Amino acid sequence: MNRSQLVILSLVCGVLLTITLTGVAFSLESKNASRLLLWYAPIPAYVVGADSPPEVYSLDGEGEVKYEEPPIYLLAQLAGLLLGVPIYSAVSYLLIRAITSSKFEGPA
Repeated sequence: MNRSQLVILSLVCGVLLTITLTGVAFSLESKNASRLLLWYAPIPAYVVGADSPPEVYSLDGEGEVKYEEPPIYLLAQLAGLLLGVPIYSAVSYLLIRAITSSKFEGPA
């Protein structure tokens, strides 16, 4: 397997793994299990400071506090979900390269 095929295959594996794990995480009712599967998602949110409490803008009609966040926080969360693709692609690349290189070496 040449290098370009290996890169393409690892990118496909990274996309499929990210989509699968994200789907499973959103279908689970356990927040802890979802956080485990989406461990990489909050990284960009921490970088832009989205882990801090949102600013209070107003009270709604029932006297409840209404929290609003700037749009950059939403973009950071979406970027966090996409962060799984390069992470899982890199892991897939290393695994596929190790499997294919050991396959062609033969017995020691």
